[in-house]
This record gives sequence, C-alpha cells and structure tokens, in this order.
Amino acid sequence: MALFLGAGRLILNGGRNQQISDCEFSGDAELVLNGTLMAQVERIQRVDGPGRVIDTIGGFDLMVHSVYGAIRMSGGERFTLSDINGDVFSTGVDNLDVSGMKGTFHANGGNRLRVQMNGSATFSGTADCEAVVDGTLELDGVLQMKVRLRSVGEDRGLIADGCLDVDADVMVAEPDGHGVEITGTNDMTLRGSVDSAGQGSGTFNNVHITGESEAVRVTGLRSRGGNSANVGVFIDEDCTDCIVDGVDFGAAADYGTDDLVDNGTNTRIGTNWSL
Repeated sequence: MALFLGAGRLILNGGRNQQISDCEFSGDAELVLNGTLMAQVERIQRVDGPGRVIDTIGGFDLMVHSVYGAIRMSGGERFTLSDINGDVFSTGVDNLDVSGMKGTFHANGGNRLRVQMNGSATFSGTADCEAVVDGTLELDGVLQMKVRLRSVGEDRGLIADGCLDVDADVMVAEPDGHGVEITGTNDMTLRGSVDSAGQGSGTFNNVHITGESEAVRVTGLRSRGGNSANVGVFIDEDCTDCIVDGVDFGAAADYGTDDLVDNGTNTRIGTNWSL
C-alpha cells in the first residue's frame, strides 16, 4: 500500500479509464481527480483522522469504493460512491449514487441524487432525489424528493423547509425536538410513525406544520405522545389546505396539550383514532 505523507496533492488530471487503489494519506496530502472520465478509485484511507482525503473537480462516470476519510465533489455527473466511512460534500453533482455510507452527507444543488446512509444528511436546492437515512435528515428548498427515514434518540428527525413535492415515510422515536418539522412546504405527504417527541428541554410536537405550508397530507401515521410530546399533529394558522386522515394518535392524555391542534385554513380532517 502506498503512503503519502505531509503536504501535497496526488492528482489525476483528465484522462480516461484511470485507476488508483490501496493508498494512505496523512497530513495535508490528498487525492485529487480533476476532469477525469471513467476513473475507478478504491481502498483510499486517511490515517491520521477523518479529514478530507479525496477532492473531485468535474468529471464523468466516477466510481469510488471503500474510503476512510471525507470526500468533496464539485460538479460532475454519473458518480457512484460505496462503502464510505467519512463525510461527503457534494456541490452541483448530477446523477450521484451513494450507498453504504457512515458520516455526514451534504448536497448543495444537483439533480437525481440517490443516497443510502447512516448519519446526518442535508439536501439544499436539489431536485428529483431519493434518500434512505438512519439518523437525521434536513431538506432545504428541494423539489421532488422521496424519503425513508429511521431516527431514534436524535436531536431531531425530519426537517423540510421551503420544499415542493416531498413523499416521506418515517420512523422517528424520542427526538429531543420536533419529530417532523415542516415549514413553508407545499404538496408533501407524510406517513409512518412518530413517537415521544420533546425529549430535550422545551415544548415540541410529533408533527409540527407552519410557515405558510400548503397541501400537506398527514395520512397513515402512528403518533404516540409518550408523556413528552406537546401535540401529536400541530397545524399553524398560516397553513392552508392540509389534510389529516388515518392517524392513530394513541391516548390523547399522553400529550401535553392535545393529540391534534388545527389552526389552519381549509384543513380537511378525516377519520382518525384516539384511545
């Protein structure tokens, strides 16, 4: 295995069908892929901490496998990342497929991203994406997003702010804050389960909808107060055309205020259940 120490960058500049594997980096050394086509990278490791070990600039059809350390990607298309132990930062990458990742993922822009990971993920200004996350997930200004989230004992579960067309299937249990927080978001569907929000200090709800959100549908949801959540589903006064139908709220007495608080305009309340 090759070991690169101290300062400097090992650069693959342009080219086609390049391959690099079994390299260790320490200090300020890192691997740089600049405008490569069909490059294959595997078994790359930073040996002195979780800092950045790979930096990609543009390029097409990149395959990266088995990396310990952070990855930064700027531009490019058709990237596949697998078995990543470290943080990933993506700016303007299209057609990105990430699987088997542990760490923090942040995407700023980009279309058609598919991410499966454990940790914390943030999507900002992306379109036509899918995320399967075990941890926490934040969506900021995204368009067309499919979500599967499992979140247990985290500081938060799912946050959607300024989004359009989100389909979310969640299992959120015992978050410190709100279980699902929806702000200024239109045409979102939420299902699954949210249990015992508000484990931290303050007053929090299992599902909290505010910020001029429109056409948010809460359906097929199991909500439990756990004597910690203030409200099961809360809809603020600046929200319109929301739907709450097919929600199993459990015992209303297990919530600090009530299982459902609706202050919105033209909210449609369907068949829900309380014990």
